[in-house]
Amino acid sequence: MLENATATPEAAPGLLEEADYSMFYHAPALVIVMAQSSASQAIEDCCIAADNLMLASRNEGIGSLFLALDQGICFPICGIPKVSRADYIIFDRGRLKYLNLLERFNCMYCSYANGLCAYATEVAARTEQHWWPIKHARRLRAPHSRYPRFFDYGDAQQYRRQIEAVRSDFVDIRSLTSTLPDTSAK
Repeated sequence: MLENATATPEAAPGLLEEADYSMFYHAPALVIVMAQSSASQAIEDCCIAADNLMLASRNEGIGSLFLALDQGICFPICGIPKVSRADYIIFDRGRLKYLNLLERFNCMYCSYANGLCAYATEVAARTEQHWWPIKHARRLRAPHSRYPRFFDYGDAQQYRRQIEAVRSDFVDIRSLTSTLPDTSAK
Protein backbone atom coordinates (compact mmCIF):
# COMPACT_ATOMS: atom_id res chain seq x y z
CA MET A 1 0.00 0.00 0.00
CA LEU A 2 1.34 3.48 0.86
CA GLU A 3 4.47 2.06 2.44
CA ASN A 4 5.46 0.93 -1.06
CA ALA A 5 4.94 4.36 -2.64
CA THR A 6 7.95 6.12 -4.03
CA ALA A 7 8.68 9.80 -3.54
CA THR A 8 7.40 10.82 -6.97
CA PRO A 9 4.00 12.16 -7.97
CA GLU A 10 3.99 9.65 -10.85
CA ALA A 11 3.59 6.85 -8.26
CA ALA A 12 0.21 8.14 -7.07
CA PRO A 13 -1.97 6.68 -9.87
CA GLY A 14 -0.52 3.21 -9.21
CA LEU A 15 -1.74 3.32 -5.63
CA LEU A 16 -5.34 3.59 -6.76
CA GLU A 17 -5.03 0.33 -8.71
CA GLU A 18 -4.04 -1.75 -5.66
CA ALA A 19 -6.91 -4.03 -4.58
CA ASP A 20 -6.62 -3.32 -0.83
CA TYR A 21 -5.95 0.41 -1.15
CA SER A 22 -8.53 2.83 0.23
CA MET A 23 -7.49 6.47 -0.05
CA PHE A 24 -9.95 7.45 2.66
CA TYR A 25 -9.55 4.41 4.90
CA HIS A 26 -13.01 3.03 4.01
CA ALA A 27 -14.71 6.07 5.54
CA PRO A 28 -18.48 6.11 4.95
CA ALA A 29 -18.45 9.84 4.14
CA LEU A 30 -16.07 12.43 2.75
CA VAL A 31 -16.26 16.17 3.36
CA ILE A 32 -14.33 18.56 1.15
CA VAL A 33 -14.07 22.17 2.33
CA MET A 34 -13.86 24.69 -0.50
CA ALA A 35 -14.26 28.42 -1.07
CA GLN A 36 -14.10 30.75 -4.03
CA SER A 37 -10.52 31.84 -4.50
CA SER A 38 -11.71 35.41 -4.94
CA ALA A 39 -12.96 35.54 -1.34
CA SER A 40 -10.74 37.81 0.73
CA GLN A 41 -10.02 35.21 3.41
CA ALA A 42 -10.79 31.96 1.59
CA ILE A 43 -7.93 29.97 3.13
CA GLU A 44 -8.64 31.15 6.65
CA ASP A 45 -12.38 30.48 6.26
CA CYS A 46 -11.73 26.95 4.98
CA CYS A 47 -9.31 26.24 7.84
CA ILE A 48 -11.83 27.42 10.41
CA ALA A 49 -14.62 25.41 8.80
CA ALA A 50 -12.46 22.27 8.62
CA ASP A 51 -11.37 22.72 12.22
CA ASN A 52 -14.98 23.04 13.38
CA LEU A 53 -15.97 19.96 11.38
CA MET A 54 -13.12 17.95 12.93
CA LEU A 55 -14.07 19.06 16.43
CA ALA A 56 -17.74 18.24 15.81
CA SER A 57 -16.90 14.82 14.37
CA ARG A 58 -14.71 14.05 17.36
CA ASN A 59 -17.53 15.13 19.69
CA GLU A 60 -19.85 12.68 17.90
CA GLY A 61 -17.30 9.87 18.27
CA ILE A 62 -16.58 9.79 14.55
CA GLY A 63 -13.12 11.30 14.40
CA SER A 64 -11.33 12.61 11.34
CA LEU A 65 -8.34 11.64 9.27
CA PHE A 66 -6.69 14.98 8.59
CA LEU A 67 -3.25 14.05 9.94
CA ALA A 68 -3.51 10.47 8.71
CA LEU A 69 -4.35 11.61 5.19
CA ASP A 70 -1.53 14.13 5.12
CA GLN A 71 1.02 11.53 6.21
CA GLY A 72 -0.53 8.60 4.39
CA ILE A 73 -0.91 10.22 0.99
CA CYS A 74 1.12 13.41 0.72
CA PHE A 75 4.25 12.46 2.65
CA PRO A 76 5.18 9.37 0.56
CA ILE A 77 4.44 11.13 -2.72
CA CYS A 78 6.45 14.23 -1.76
CA GLY A 79 9.31 12.35 -0.09
CA ILE A 80 8.63 13.81 3.36
CA PRO A 81 9.69 11.51 6.22
CA LYS A 82 6.68 10.26 8.19
CA VAL A 83 6.23 11.25 11.82
CA SER A 84 5.98 8.34 14.25
CA ARG A 85 3.25 8.83 16.86
CA ALA A 86 5.22 6.52 19.15
CA ASP A 87 8.01 9.13 19.29
CA TYR A 88 5.59 11.73 20.68
CA ILE A 89 2.88 9.94 22.65
CA ILE A 90 4.74 8.05 25.36
CA PHE A 91 3.06 6.48 28.39
CA ASP A 92 5.99 5.68 30.66
CA ARG A 93 5.67 7.96 33.70
CA GLY A 94 2.41 6.32 34.76
CA ARG A 95 4.43 3.22 35.66
CA LEU A 96 6.48 4.97 38.32
CA LYS A 97 5.79 3.20 41.60
CA TYR A 98 6.12 6.31 43.76
CA LEU A 99 3.12 8.03 42.12
CA ASN A 100 -0.34 7.59 43.59
CA LEU A 101 -3.33 6.64 41.42
CA LEU A 102 -4.42 10.23 40.73
CA GLU A 103 -0.89 11.27 39.81
CA ARG A 104 -0.57 8.29 37.46
CA PHE A 105 -3.88 9.15 35.79
CA ASN A 106 -2.78 12.75 35.29
CA CYS A 107 0.54 11.53 33.87
CA MET A 108 -1.36 9.46 31.31
CA TYR A 109 -3.59 12.42 30.40
CA CYS A 110 -0.62 14.80 30.03
CA SER A 111 1.39 12.24 28.07
CA TYR A 112 -1.48 11.88 25.62
CA ALA A 113 -2.52 15.53 25.36
CA ASN A 114 0.99 16.98 25.09
CA GLY A 115 2.19 14.12 22.91
CA LEU A 116 -0.72 14.53 20.50
CA CYS A 117 -0.10 18.27 20.25
CA ALA A 118 3.62 17.71 19.63
CA TYR A 119 2.87 15.01 17.06
CA ALA A 120 0.39 17.24 15.19
CA THR A 121 2.87 20.14 15.33
CA GLU A 122 5.59 17.99 13.77
CA VAL A 123 3.29 16.73 10.99
CA ALA A 124 2.27 20.32 10.22
CA ALA A 125 5.86 21.58 10.44
CA ARG A 126 7.09 19.03 7.89
CA THR A 127 4.13 19.84 5.63
CA GLU A 128 4.85 23.55 5.95
CA GLN A 129 8.55 23.02 5.22
CA HIS A 130 7.72 21.23 2.00
CA TRP A 131 4.97 23.48 0.65
CA TRP A 132 5.54 27.03 1.94
CA PRO A 133 8.68 27.42 4.05
CA ILE A 134 8.30 31.16 4.54
CA LYS A 135 8.53 32.86 7.92
CA HIS A 136 5.63 35.02 9.01
CA ALA A 137 5.86 38.81 8.79
CA ARG A 138 5.29 38.99 12.56
CA ARG A 139 7.44 37.20 15.11
CA LEU A 140 5.98 33.92 16.38
CA ARG A 141 5.88 33.35 20.12
CA ALA A 142 6.81 29.66 19.89
CA PRO A 143 7.94 28.57 16.42
CA HIS A 144 8.31 24.85 15.69
CA SER A 145 11.71 23.20 15.27
CA ARG A 146 11.72 23.39 11.44
CA TYR A 147 10.94 27.13 11.34
CA PRO A 148 14.57 28.40 11.44
CA ARG A 149 15.13 26.77 8.00
CA PHE A 150 12.37 28.91 6.45
CA PHE A 151 12.89 31.92 4.22
CA ASP A 152 12.42 35.43 5.50
CA TYR A 153 9.06 36.97 4.71
CA GLY A 154 9.19 38.86 1.41
CA ASP A 155 12.54 37.43 0.22
CA ALA A 156 11.35 36.22 -3.18
CA GLN A 157 14.83 35.87 -4.69
CA GLN A 158 16.13 33.61 -1.94
CA TYR A 159 12.88 31.63 -2.00
CA ARG A 160 13.09 30.96 -5.75
CA ARG A 161 16.82 30.19 -5.60
CA GLN A 162 16.70 27.68 -2.74
CA ILE A 163 13.13 26.37 -2.47
CA GLU A 164 13.95 22.86 -3.71
CA ALA A 165 16.86 22.51 -1.28
CA VAL A 166 14.74 23.57 1.69
CA ARG A 167 11.81 21.36 0.62
CA SER A 168 13.99 18.28 0.75
CA ASP A 169 16.12 19.22 3.79
CA PHE A 170 15.11 16.44 6.17
CA VAL A 171 18.63 15.09 6.71
CA ASP A 172 18.45 15.85 10.44
CA ILE A 173 15.29 13.75 10.81
CA ARG A 174 16.62 10.84 8.80
CA SER A 175 19.88 10.77 10.78
CA LEU A 176 18.11 11.34 14.12
CA THR A 177 15.81 8.35 13.73
CA SER A 178 18.78 6.06 13.18
CA THR A 179 20.61 7.31 16.31
CA LEU A 180 17.80 7.63 18.87
CA PRO A 181 18.44 5.47 21.93
CA ASP A 182 15.70 3.05 22.97
CA THR A 183 14.58 4.08 26.46
CA SER A 184 11.57 1.78 26.64
CA ALA A 185 13.36 -0.73 28.92
CA LYS A 186 14.30 1.89 31.51
